[in-house]
Amino acid sequence: SFVWDRIGRGCYQGDCTKRTDWHGGGINMVFADGHARWAPLGGIYYRNWKRDMPEWHPNWNKPITQDW
Repeated sequence: SFVWDRIGRGCYQGDCTKRTDWHGGGINMVFADGHARWAPLGGIYYRNWKRDMPEWHPNWNKPITQDW
């Protein structure tokens, strides 16, 4: 499909000169006060991403790129 040819593979139709990570390895994050900023995925932590996560949780300080 049109979408799956472009998502999650890193390269469009096997051609790595046509990258699919349009945001350069990061995402635009929107905050409660209304501002937004781009952040690299490795710089976003579960404490910022998962709402109501307690500080004692073992994944509190892990980037969202690491699995639970």
